[in-house]
Amino acid sequence: MVSNSDNPKNGTTFQKQVKDWFDKEYNQTFELEQKIAIGNPPKDHKFDIVCEEERIVIECKRYTWTETGNIPSAKMAFTNEAAFYLSFLSEKYTKYIVMLCSHHQKRNESLAEYYYRTYKHLIGDIHILEYDPENDVMKEISEVNGRMNENHINDYHEYIRLLKETFGDIKIMPMDVEIYAFIQDYNLESDWNVVIDDVKQDITQSVLLKNKRIIRSYNEYLEKLKEWFGIPTSIPTEKEIQSFIDFYNLEMVYGITILDVEEDLKGFINGNYDDMYEKLLQLKQKAVYKPVSRTLSQYTPRQSHSYNKSSIQIQKPTKKPTKKTKSKPKPETEFKLSKKNKSKVQNKKQENVPGETFLIDGDNHINEGVKGIEQTTKNTKVKGYFSIPGAKRKFDKKYGKRPNVSSELVEPGNQAVDKRIIKDAEKITQKENQKVTIVSQDKGFKKVQRRKKNGSSISIARSVREKLKKNRNRKRKGT
Repeated sequence: MVSNSDNPKNGTTFQKQVKDWFDKEYNQTFELEQKIAIGNPPKDHKFDIVCEEERIVIECKRYTWTETGNIPSAKMAFTNEAAFYLSFLSEKYTKYIVMLCSHHQKRNESLAEYYYRTYKHLIGDIHILEYDPENDVMKEISEVNGRMNENHINDYHEYIRLLKETFGDIKIMPMDVEIYAFIQDYNLESDWNVVIDDVKQDITQSVLLKNKRIIRSYNEYLEKLKEWFGIPTSIPTEKEIQSFIDFYNLEMVYGITILDVEEDLKGFINGNYDDMYEKLLQLKQKAVYKPVSRTLSQYTPRQSHSYNKSSIQIQKPTKKPTKKTKSKPKPETEFKLSKKNKSKVQNKKQENVPGETFLIDGDNHINEGVKGIEQTTKNTKVKGYFSIPGAKRKFDKKYGKRPNVSSELVEPGNQAVDKRIIKDAEKITQKENQKVTIVSQDKGFKKVQRRKKNGSSISIARSVREKLKKNRNRKRKGT
């Protein structure tokens, strides 16, 4: 089995082999790397193989399963991109995507068959072909020659076993298309009414968290926090706090961030550990107590599932009765806001705080750039820019429900995403006191990094988390 490396020589060889096959099949001369105008206004795009006489356009993809039999997600996105460009051609053209014949012992279908089955809703009138260079055999993938799935799961234990076999070596949540392929492979939707979100919950519990330690109550959280840091005299570094969060998987399970843990450690430093542990003082309604009580029972099985799961509920202990003591009369000059008025004042202050906007380059190290989005607030706007539809859908699926997050699909072109981001950054900073951070590792953005006379600024960061960390450090120093 060949590897999935991006070796241009291998790709060029496969492209020439496909061209030779079509030359013989049609008895015509096909040309490599030919430009055809697409879109409105028309713009030239180079296609792999073209025959103007027969009106045939071909894109070649020499991809294989990974060595462990997993789905090459990034390669599938590039194949979707090829389909995207082919879709702009008029109906007078016959359009093909030719994929390398690739099989794996863990899979009951070829990679081309998997692609057709998973993405046929995007293909339209494009024909998917599978080519075997060793035997010089070309075949078309369709509903007829695609392998019919006869696998069925009888009970929950068998389902979990197959789930571990399929996703057992992963470290992050698979893409939705990979999960949906698993659902189709075993007829889970038709037999058990299982959907993608159900499988995600089971992957989290049975695969991702299997070898990680999980904290299940607020008491246990405080014990582990004290065990890890002791009673500190000062706040530990963010790296040390993040290590604690990662070790107990707190961010994935409960959404706990560095700021939450810092608040708890401040209580330790002020000598409040005993009170926090014995009375569970609600942690200022901010850190673990609320998330734990809300998310420990995060998965409720559907009625059609043949199994039950128990959820853990944390009960707030009743306070012991205390003796009433007469409080000293307050000076007449002292004035204290009620909770209702206090919240109004705080909200008004927040409205006057200049907003910050993150513009994320979706075509440049997107997995690094999005880190920290979950730590942003409603006053912070986040927008992702993408030229690949699949990458945009993945971003929207993960972050689209957040009210401060949006995305935009940019028509592919020479630095089209970069130009769009720069244009929007300049437009936003025309107003006073606007902070824009471009999240990208592209050095070309450095030319727009500056502070304007109207108080607005454009800065660059490798990730959202990196910029938020700088903001916290400045806040601590009072700058």
